[in-house]
Amino acid sequence: MRDPLHATRWRTIMTMMLGIALAAIAVVWAFLLAPVSQQLVVPTLREVPLANASPVGEFNAGAFAARIWDLPPQPSERPPDAPSPQQKSTAPAIPPFRLQLIGIISEDGRPLCAAFYDPDQDCLLLLHAGDAASGRTIASVDEAGVELLVGDRVERVVLDPHQSHDAGGRRP
Repeated sequence: MRDPLHATRWRTIMTMMLGIALAAIAVVWAFLLAPVSQQLVVPTLREVPLANASPVGEFNAGAFAARIWDLPPQPSERPPDAPSPQQKSTAPAIPPFRLQLIGIISEDGRPLCAAFYDPDQDCLLLLHAGDAASGRTIASVDEAGVELLVGDRVERVVLDPHQSHDAGGRRP
């Protein structure tokens, strides 16, 4: 019976030899047998037709006046959505809050921002006060957590889940 260590060593050496042989074949094919183009044609500026070119002295500033990108309105600039009569009669069911608060971001001179992970969409959401997510509106963001408005209720989400309380002081 053959020793397993010797068999493994033999297979490793044979695999390496096969790899070296394949690499050598690839090198021979690439450098010796591959067809080489006899003439490389590179156009120069003199060969390019300049029929539609304008004189060098003219500058068309109107080309830069086109609006190619419009930023979305800021949360404070968005018009309030007016609910339709059907929406007023039936209260929509609010889905369970599945977002996970993973951090509070503080930048110099800017309001605090809450970083939530959405496991359903596998994405990171950066939300400020007034933004809406998962059927809730961000009421405020402080260094300890976030207050969410759900209809007339206030929910609090904190970074440490052992300290999470809703508006009534109860644990969720």
